[in-house]
Amino acid sequence: MAAVALAVAMSGQPATAGGTPQYTLTEIDLPSFGRASALNNSEWVTGTITLSETEGRAYLYRDGEVQDLGTLGGETSVAVDINESGEILGSSTYGGDLTGSTFLYKDGVMQDLGILIGMPATATGLNNNGQVTGGASVTALDAHAYIYDEDGFTDLGTLGGHNSQGFGINDQGMVTGQSSVSGDLYLHAFLYRDGGMEDLGTLGCCDSVGNDINERGDVAGQTSAPESTVSHPVNHAFLYSDGVMHDLGTLGGGYGVAYAVNQDRKVTGTSSTGEPSEFHAFLYADGVMHDLNDLVSPNDPLAPKVTLLDGVDINDDGVIVANGFNAETGIYTVYLLTPIKNGGGGATGEREIGLLALLVAVSRVLRRRCVRRAA
Repeated sequence: MAAVALAVAMSGQPATAGGTPQYTLTEIDLPSFGRASALNNSEWVTGTITLSETEGRAYLYRDGEVQDLGTLGGETSVAVDINESGEILGSSTYGGDLTGSTFLYKDGVMQDLGILIGMPATATGLNNNGQVTGGASVTALDAHAYIYDEDGFTDLGTLGGHNSQGFGINDQGMVTGQSSVSGDLYLHAFLYRDGGMEDLGTLGCCDSVGNDINERGDVAGQTSAPESTVSHPVNHAFLYSDGVMHDLGTLGGGYGVAYAVNQDRKVTGTSSTGEPSEFHAFLYADGVMHDLNDLVSPNDPLAPKVTLLDGVDINDDGVIVANGFNAETGIYTVYLLTPIKNGGGGATGEREIGLLALLVAVSRVLRRRCVRRAA
């Protein structure tokens, strides 16, 4: 592990912890086409099920069961985040479906937060203290990132432009998102902390966005790549840590985005592979972006059937929730990826077996030398 950490540090990439495991797949049995949006450390998943062209439902998956969270009276609800208490943030239409509001699902009840969809505000991130972030209209033309809690709204301002939007918030009240800069020509990722908004910059010509933030203050997101131009945009996933924006690259194509980062600085998201219109989920660990499909145990019965398209979230145990496609059933649905523990046939177990084999081989060589000397 020390050698791995040293190699990563020398490469200029942020060090991760725990190695790169193999995974087993669990397919979440949704009643219709569905997607995941968030995961907590209890392996509870939330997201949205599409029931028809005009109807959808926020759901909660826990202990092998899928629960329809209902609506605020209309036909559609959408879930965007979940915290460690199992509280779920989302939005729903009212009866008549002409207007709607954000909700907090808590203790089995969908509570209307009173923040209207679109105007004047949206909600996109939730922490364990019940604080919400998103974007709220402050004038007819301007919308700002905010923190909303029992004390009301805190306007987080902008990076000099007219608009900003919060996407992720940690338990310390740090927020990441995106803001227009002076002149409103470009949008940059930001980190809000200690009462101020910091510009995280970009690695290329134009834009960046922060999608998630962990308790260290590390940010995962997307940035214009160094080779990007206005006429030929190229976007890479990034991890911002220790004051540096690290380029995580792609899986071979010209597009990558990081959606989530855990406490061990492991990152998941989606990337183009270089093949036409092909996108795969990825895990960034140990200074390398891995195709998540390559990390599924070959012994898993779902492995030959499923293509993982985007990694949505990763918890502090390394469990990942991803959206994928099952070629056998023809269904787009949600998958939980569980790391194989030591000795379980995964990457760590295989390294231990390889080390044991090496020790046995060395032992045999030494025995042979001893026999030869005795002879």
